[in-house]
Amino acid sequence: FWKVRTAKLKSDLFIVARTDARAVEGMEGAIWRAHRYAEAGADAIFPEALESLDEFKAFRDSLPKVSLVANLTTHGITPETITAEALFKIGYQIVLFPVPLRILLKKYEEILKEIKWRGSMRGFVVEGDILSRDELNEFIKKNSKVYKKNPLA
Repeated sequence: FWKVRTAKLKSDLFIVARTDARAVEGMEGAIWRAHRYAEAGADAIFPEALESLDEFKAFRDSLPKVSLVANLTTHGITPETITAEALFKIGYQIVLFPVPLRILLKKYEEILKEIKWRGSMRGFVVEGDILSRDELNEFIKKNSKVYKKNPLA
């Protein structure tokens, strides 16, 4: 019923396969799916909504030869007491923190409402809470591969 096909088309492509099966099928179902993803060529497995550090460890123990991704979000199923350090210690290679993006999206919403209601951002922008153009350019230079590779920069 399950046909394994190789997902890898290019050697420089990094494939992360996510399974949400824990919430519906339990750990056994999530682990079974993760094994199928690894057999199909996934470079990393992303088990979503694990409920304890013990579950993260069990998942790790069942897939010793594949990289693992963990998601540490706020208001999710995974307890907020679990830290990236704890996950790295048990063998996870990647930990996602989607919360900063959600915070920024909330701020975007507030700014857009301000523009819509007042036609301006004047009352919203507080000095010190915004990067100057020079700070923005410096940030890009420090964090851009293009700038780092460019000997003239």
